[in-house]
Amino acid sequence: MEAKREQPLLGNGRALAGLGPMLLLVAIITALRLLSLWLIVPYDLVQDEAHYWLWSQHPGWSYYSKGPGIAWAIWLGTAAFGDTVFGVRWLAPVAAAIGAICVGLLAKWASGDRRAAVYGAGIFMLLPATQATTLFMTIDGPYIACWALASLCAWRALRTGSAPAWAALGLAIAAGFLFKYTMLLFIPGLLVFLLLDRRARASLRVGPVLIGVACGALGLVPVLIWNSQNGWATVLHLMGHLRLEGGDISAERLERADPYSPLWTLEYLGLQILVAGPALALAAIGFGYALTKRRSKPVLWRAQLYCWSIGLSQILFYFVVSFFTPTQGNWTLAAYVTLSASAGMWLPVAMRRYRWRVRMWKALPEPRPRAGFLRRSPETHSQALWHWTIGVGIFVGLSLQYLPAYRLLPFAGDRLPLGRLERGPVLAEGVQERLEVLRTQDNPAGPPVVMTGHYGTSSLLSWLLPGRPVVYAASAQLPSVPEEGLFTGRKSQLDFWPEWSVDEQTPALLGRDAVIVGGGYEQWKPAFDRVEGLPDNDRRDRPTFIGYGFRGFGRELPRDASGGERE
Repeated sequence: MEAKREQPLLGNGRALAGLGPMLLLVAIITALRLLSLWLIVPYDLVQDEAHYWLWSQHPGWSYYSKGPGIAWAIWLGTAAFGDTVFGVRWLAPVAAAIGAICVGLLAKWASGDRRAAVYGAGIFMLLPATQATTLFMTIDGPYIACWALASLCAWRALRTGSAPAWAALGLAIAAGFLFKYTMLLFIPGLLVFLLLDRRARASLRVGPVLIGVACGALGLVPVLIWNSQNGWATVLHLMGHLRLEGGDISAERLERADPYSPLWTLEYLGLQILVAGPALALAAIGFGYALTKRRSKPVLWRAQLYCWSIGLSQILFYFVVSFFTPTQGNWTLAAYVTLSASAGMWLPVAMRRYRWRVRMWKALPEPRPRAGFLRRSPETHSQALWHWTIGVGIFVGLSLQYLPAYRLLPFAGDRLPLGRLERGPVLAEGVQERLEVLRTQDNPAGPPVVMTGHYGTSSLLSWLLPGRPVVYAASAQLPSVPEEGLFTGRKSQLDFWPEWSVDEQTPALLGRDAVIVGGGYEQWKPAFDRVEGLPDNDRRDRPTFIGYGFRGFGRELPRDASGGERE
């Protein structure tokens, strides 16, 4: 009997039936997001976007810290709409739409209730963190879309055992890996579900599984090719990310790194609440309900078990990471793909109970007693959480679009931390003014350049400055000054491009002047004949120093090679 209940969900005729409302909802929201991005564009590119845009200008097998997925996606976007903010970003709302459709389909296929598709897709699109991924073209949006597609394909593969479903799962994992290496965390989540669910194990067949594995391995190919040609630089980067010896962070800096603090883990747990909002509680209630009904409703229980097995693979992994290094809120976004489906599967049951209570209450004679938390009519915990999810989601979505407008509020003013979103144009204007001044001074060594202490700043200035010049990032060359808390930075992709590498371009840069952004005076001083601080050089949206007569890092050069000292 149980198998008969599941079978209609797998048939081609019924699998896509009843999805009109969900697809219409996703289409309307995506159209509004694209229209807003086209007409309003409240923010120019942020550092990460500008850095990935630079990647797209240098096609390659892979890159220092990430796979090639984001570069390929931005190349496609700018090929269609040019090197504009819209060209860089328009695929971000599209990726969110793909993720929402996959979540809705998973909720429907797993529960057998078409209403779950609307709830699941709606929750996914209302999540605070998911909405942020639609405004900025970073790795998170496409990566989450690939995770959602893999979640959908894996469910279908386990229910049908078909080779095409396993192949689609492998390709989804391969595509996600090209955006973010933690796509591989999908595999242990899937293995946990297989260990816990006997029926899922019984559906496995060697042939289709091997096809899936082979397709998934395709994602490794470009990354392995690039790393084999570049000293396995990505491995060193990931080791440095975890503060392990031998990584791309100097031993001196590791020795002075802050020891573990319980606040790292507490902050991580708090971030999960901010990332998911009330929807996290809805998913937890849905899992609890399915657990209590696991014997009478085994199909629902397996669906919830699947969603939580996949989602917890991310959450538990980064929980462990929080004992080694502070975490960021966006690291676990993929976990809330299947947890959105979990909440979506629970809401048809929850809202049916809520409506029944309201009908019973309305049947009472007047005056009816107060029955709700915030109003007279009955309320339930799940109904309140769902309405709060809608309210918080709409508020966050509108706020993200118009954050600068909050400065008009009397209690806000300049207190809003919008520097990362707004500092770029101001910084570029200041750098350009200083460049114009330096260009009026005679220097036989060549025209002035721009140098920074961080790859993100270099990428952002390259995007914003007229003519989009090469802006050199010297973070890996800057010397350490421990007494001032200044240390050599990490390499970046810019160090692997000859025309951007400070080391390789040093002979061509000797003697030239530079506008400098970031870093400390004592770090830049050895590399120039003379370094002067600029007014407001303690502000991140202002140039920091002017360097006269570049001499190179870590080497003694003849005085005449830098054109001599000039007043």
